Amino acid sequence: MALRNTGDGALEPVDTIELGGAPSGVFLAAIDADPALDLVTIRGCDAFPCAAVEVYPGVGDGTFDAPVVALEVPDDGLHEPMMAHAALGDLDGDGRAEIYASQGSELYAWLIRRGEDGSFTSESVRALDAPALVDLDGDGELDLAGGAQDADLSSTVVIRNEGGGSFPTPVSVADTGAYAMATGDMNADGNQDLVAVNYSSLSLLLGAGDAATFSQEDWMFEAPLLSPVVTDFDGDGERDDVLVLQGDRVNVLIGDGDTFRPAPAIQVGSELLSLAVADMNGDAHPDLLVTRGETGDLAVLLWTP
Repeated sequence: MALRNTGDGALEPVDTIELGGAPSGVFLAAIDADPALDLVTIRGCDAFPCAAVEVYPGVGDGTFDAPVVALEVPDDGLHEPMMAHAALGDLDGDGRAEIYASQGSELYAWLIRRGEDGSFTSESVRALDAPALVDLDGDGELDLAGGAQDADLSSTVVIRNEGGGSFPTPVSVADTGAYAMATGDMNADGNQDLVAVNYSSLSLLLGAGDAATFSQEDWMFEAPLLSPVVTDFDGDGERDDVLVLQGDRVNVLIGDGDTFRPAPAIQVGSELLSLAVADMNGDAHPDLLVTRGETGDLAVLLWTP
């Protein structure tokens, strides 16, 4: 369902979108050349053929046209009829976002591009968990970061964009895996950093600006974590704070240079599935949007002094 913000944090329905299969991710990005955001979904299927990545073109008024298949997983005995992860970004500077879609680090992944004629092409690339597209070396190109699993070894991997969305050489930058990832300049040094969540651990990976060298600090929690978000939560003007879900609460970690200090958690009272942060009522403070598993709803939590 597409919901419009009325300006005070309340949401009203605009469009209902029927999604096929079992969706595992929904994203908004400019996939074509018009100014309207498009809806991208990844999903699993009961069998082949499996249109694992679909694009619903945005009309511009909050509604979406019928979907176009961007990637159909080949029925060749090698691939599973599913897609687990995705990251979107303009990798070649043409004004259209490319789609990195992964079945998981031990399976397969594709880089999907849309041409000027509206058709989609894809190429096989290195598969990662929890992928993120972020410029880690300051060259203006989005690099690829994510978790990798090789037998019993887990790591965080960075693949530098050599130009136009070419990702030739993976580099292991940390000895922790990642099934959720957030990015930001956490210590205000001008370099992008990574926040990797791996079950009940959270790792702060501070980048040196070369897409290869990172210092690592780990925090352990008592239960699995979900959906890390980097934001300016304490109002100091720096996007160096991390919010992360744990059970029925939102943990708050306030950025303090190259480390964190914990702040009181936000109790929501229901098992949480996902988190987003936005200013929903125009007061210049971050508000929280959480989806809740027990009630099956979306809740908006407005910032209060």
